[in-house]
Amino acid sequence: MIIVYYNSQPNEAEEPLSPQSAAFLANINAYNNNYEQFDSLTFSVQGHSDQEKNKQMFNTLRELRTGSAWSKTYVLYAYDNGEKVLLEYVDKNEKPKRYYLYNMIVVPKDYHDLFDSELYSVK
Repeated sequence: MIIVYYNSQPNEAEEPLSPQSAAFLANINAYNNNYEQFDSLTFSVQGHSDQEKNKQMFNTLRELRTGSAWSKTYVLYAYDNGEKVLLEYVDKNEKPKRYYLYNMIVVPKDYHDLFDSELYSVK
């Protein structure tokens, strides 16, 4: 007897369906030296992306990576009064996936510039 399992839903580990899976895929593709797949995960406007910036991000990930890594999920809130906070979220591997607020970090004013620079800037 042969049993075939078919899942019509995309696997989150194979598709960039969340910030976590997109980051995982970017890191895996950098680790495997697969620029084409990495590039397909980058932001583009009407099919055009910044190839120089994408290559720089790819190369930086390749240089910084190690055999293992971990990640955390943060959302940055910037308020009209100039304050910024990072909200950290965790999930409990539930179905359907649900995220819970786990921690909050008030961003010190000395670090505000880190979040005011161009989106996805690589130094």
